[in-house]
Amino acid sequence: MARFYLAPLVLSLFQAGHLLGQRLNGSTAVQMHPSLTWLQCALAGSCSVVNASITETLGMSWFSNPLGIDCWEDHAWNGEICPNAQACYDNCILHWNDDYAELYGITTSSDAVTMRFFTQSSVVNIGNSVLLLDPTSTQAAPTNKYQIFFPLNMELSFDVDVSQLPCGLASSLSFKEISADGGISEDPLNKAGAGWGTGNCDGRCSTDSQFIHGLVWTTLPNVGNTLGACCNEFRLWHGNAVSETMVAHPCSAPGLTTCTAASLGGQCATPSCDVTGCEFNPFREDAPAGFYGVGPTFALDTSRKFTVVTQFITNSNSSTGALTSIRRFYIQDGTTIPNPPPGIAGITPTDEFTDEHCAEQKVAFGEANVFANLGGLATLGSAFQRGMVLEMGIDEDRVDHMLWLDSTFPPGADPQKPGVRRGLCGTDTGVPADVETNDRGAQVVFSNIKFGPIGSTNGFEGTGIYASLQPKCMLTTLQQRWPNSTWATPVARARRSTAPWLHTFLQRWLAAINAAKAPR
Repeated sequence: MARFYLAPLVLSLFQAGHLLGQRLNGSTAVQMHPSLTWLQCALAGSCSVVNASITETLGMSWFSNPLGIDCWEDHAWNGEICPNAQACYDNCILHWNDDYAELYGITTSSDAVTMRFFTQSSVVNIGNSVLLLDPTSTQAAPTNKYQIFFPLNMELSFDVDVSQLPCGLASSLSFKEISADGGISEDPLNKAGAGWGTGNCDGRCSTDSQFIHGLVWTTLPNVGNTLGACCNEFRLWHGNAVSETMVAHPCSAPGLTTCTAASLGGQCATPSCDVTGCEFNPFREDAPAGFYGVGPTFALDTSRKFTVVTQFITNSNSSTGALTSIRRFYIQDGTTIPNPPPGIAGITPTDEFTDEHCAEQKVAFGEANVFANLGGLATLGSAFQRGMVLEMGIDEDRVDHMLWLDSTFPPGADPQKPGVRRGLCGTDTGVPADVETNDRGAQVVFSNIKFGPIGSTNGFEGTGIYASLQPKCMLTTLQQRWPNSTWATPVARARRSTAPWLHTFLQRWLAAINAAKAPR
């Protein structure tokens, strides 16, 4: 979530200040949203352009009285305008800012959205998140709604440029089970809806939401935000130039639920979701060194844009089947790059995200399998059937400094223990005061979003990359990537090549093929 330095970071709940549109007591407003196109694809290989738009998630809008005097002032409510909650309700107006570039550091151009980490105008904005709106929503319509995706037996692909995202910062692209209308139909107090970015939640039950179920959080003395907003989430992408992961967060209940944290801004004591989640971080799972990083020596060079493709596989190969696996591969310079297989003892080499993979991973890492306890992929599959909203973001990590993504985590743990090392960044990186000072130019660019049946967005259908690709096909891919190699004997050649990680990669790939062919 984006943060303004003019607004408080920790908020408390009061019942009187309801979110009722532009003016808290009920007047209306017209919002202008940045346009963003994406492609809806079909199996025939044709894709049609969808002329959509995005909205900033609510929470960072400007509150003032009718004279334009801030209701937020010096990290607190203006005492003259807001001596109490009812006065805030009566006196404050919720303004819509149409200049996303100036205020949020967000710009769009055709199918691309650029999101800056740090923006300074009349206020300082740190981090951003936007939600994709349905193209049938009009700028002034009170029935604005989010674009709803049904991922089962489908795939989503997008291009991402993380070359300007260093250690401690991360971009994200997620499917979340957010109500299409932003919660209007469920919450009588919410009169704003999706056009204003309401209804946001996530699988980590984050406690930084300013509006939950249509109620406004304010800074009343000695009371802080201990309420988390929970919902099913699959984070297709969370990464920077050093590390990347995808994370599944199933929840025990559909839609948005709440939980209570023991401390202000802390984690809920009894969350309804798997807040840690089950992830597939190639580095954490001991992928071959040299797979992902900055420069041409890496298989996936993060100094340049690349494509991320995620496929949602069902047991019946239909949209009505049960979700059984999630597959990932990448494309750069026209070359398809498989997700690398894990190299940790006890974890079967695979490119697929499955319940079995998560179970093996949790045992190897010594973690509780909350993912399985909450139903795993079956729970996520049910959420996918109900429909998901697409969110994109860029942010820092004020609690763990993003060490869980790109460094050694927990910081004091033995780095030789399986699962502790997540990336090459130092444990002193990601400190908010540092990144907010030294990395103000950080940004991410998402573009070329495509959604359609498996195989429709980039022409590769697949049935499990390591299990299905013939060696000749794989060698063709690798030859395209490293044209100076002869590939007469691929494993031996890789051992002698200038890409040492390739030897390990091929060994694991061949082991995965043999494992897939072995009788069950």
